[in-house]
Amino acid sequence: MANNTEYGLTSEIYTTDLKKGERIAKRLNSGVVAINTDNYFKSSCPFGGYKKSGMGREYGEIGIQEFAQVKLIAVNQP
Repeated sequence: MANNTEYGLTSEIYTTDLKKGERIAKRLNSGVVAINTDNYFKSSCPFGGYKKSGMGREYGEIGIQEFAQVKLIAVNQP
């Protein structure tokens, strides 16, 4: 039911069984899943949504990669 939406920015799970919470978190189509909290954010963590939520990722190493263009230059040196 939680995945039956066209958006997926954040989700919250409240449980006393953390293992079960982690299993559910892995199945959610959401860019951020918080377990037993409603406000977990660090600038070193990537932030962004799934589906029609957000436009890519911000923050953290993954966020930086949004602005990078990778190029391989291979040289055969005799």
